[in-house]
Amino acid sequence: MCSTDQDKEAIDKHGEILLLLRDEEGRLILPGAFLPPAERYDQMLLIDRWVLERAIAFIKNELQHNTRIIYAINLSAQALGNEDFLDFAVNQIKNHINHPASLCFEITENVALADPKHVKQFIVTLKGLGCLFSLDDFGSGFSSFSYLKEIPIDFLKIDGRLIKDMTSDPIDLIMVQSIQNIGHVMGLKTIAEWVEDEDTLKLLRDMNVDYVQGFWLARPQPLDEINCENR
Repeated sequence: MCSTDQDKEAIDKHGEILLLLRDEEGRLILPGAFLPPAERYDQMLLIDRWVLERAIAFIKNELQHNTRIIYAINLSAQALGNEDFLDFAVNQIKNHINHPASLCFEITENVALADPKHVKQFIVTLKGLGCLFSLDDFGSGFSSFSYLKEIPIDFLKIDGRLIKDMTSDPIDLIMVQSIQNIGHVMGLKTIAEWVEDEDTLKLLRDMNVDYVQGFWLARPQPLDEINCENR
């Protein structure tokens, strides 16, 4: 599945590739229901490899029609700390994508804080190939600002829990504004997630947030449908 972002610049598509599980009756299961058991039973590396392969195949097809795209994928903490997975990612990117800046990896704030050494190694290696990185759920912790200078990311994704109530909660509003200001001072592009109404979108535009993502703009679509639209 893929959810699209709205941006104000020259990129035609900037979206996030999401993983959902379809059960035996065809119903879609959200990641929160099946990823925790996968982590417990050490299946995340297999899932991450499958997701990366599928994402790269999709992006490679998209690049045949348009090089002005960026698609983000999420990786688990196990993948970010695994050297074999890093080698696998390098080989996949070198062999299948001729425009690596179309691939953005999202890492969560908690993962970055838990294993900064391996996360930084992962980022530096793949940025050396031209890939981009986004720090997801930014603002969910309290030590965020102190380590931003140490991790070479491209995008700062503001935690949706701050975004969803910012029209009614002045504290959330100020926090979002602060993250936006710091991100721009550091030369980072900002992304606001969970945008679900016009009032929130207007506030974010007034703040000059670079990208917005949420159901108000677009709902997730199966990758096959997106590929069909481009044929």
